[in-house]
Amino acid sequence: MSQPGSLPNASVAQDVPQTPRRKLNLLDIHPLKLAQQLSLLEHDLCKDVIISDLEARRALSEPRQQDSISPVIKFSNHLATWVMQNILEPEDAPGRATVMEYFISVAHNVLGMNNFSSMTAIIAGLFTPYVYRLNGTWKLVSKEKHNDMESCRKICKPNNGFVNSFMALACLEPPGVPFIGFNLMVRDETDAYYDALVLRGFARWQSTPYSFEVDEDIRAFIQEGLSQFAGSNGDDTDRFKKLSLNREPERKGEQEAFRKLLNGLQLEV
Repeated sequence: MSQPGSLPNASVAQDVPQTPRRKLNLLDIHPLKLAQQLSLLEHDLCKDVIISDLEARRALSEPRQQDSISPVIKFSNHLATWVMQNILEPEDAPGRATVMEYFISVAHNVLGMNNFSSMTAIIAGLFTPYVYRLNGTWKLVSKEKHNDMESCRKICKPNNGFVNSFMALACLEPPGVPFIGFNLMVRDETDAYYDALVLRGFARWQSTPYSFEVDEDIRAFIQEGLSQFAGSNGDDTDRFKKLSLNREPERKGEQEAFRKLLNGLQLEV
């Protein structure tokens, strides 16, 4: 038996039950906290990217199946899908609008953390056809949130070869996470920006970590949410389409309106 004031022996210490993780719902998490944990997760992926893989992917017409960039792209795709799913889940328009505003706040927060990767994936999720078409829901989103979303969307737009994105990266200091898609989609007219601001500067983003503390509960919540799409390979398209049409019936002319939007946006993750 331990003497009063003495430390417990190792066998006793091992028997102490672990504190159970708290059960979280999305809206229980402050948008700033979710943004911090997304930034930590994204930076972990970013620091493992090999620069030569960026160069090789950009040179190849057919991307490699597996390299150091693959986990980054998967994370972005799954995050965009997770955003879409969470928005479509509430049956009532006010509930969906609340989730839209929540993710706009998260996008605005990660942008403030120079996390272009999470920001672009979230905006992509908000602009999927199955979310963007929810006209009645979008009408309930505040003007302030619409403005915040537009400030994020301007950075994602491919006008002039993503010059907005590259100029933003050039003016900022780490920590941060560049969006890999910018690096892969730029072409001849922006080679100078690409070489100067991306290839030569990528290492400085990789080497400077965030100072946020890891929240294991929120981190696990994110990873669990994203993991459900790991084997989908786009197979959820019909399910999301049906769910979206169930939430709001199709309006006349909405498909043409969305095509026009995509012509000016062309988000890819």
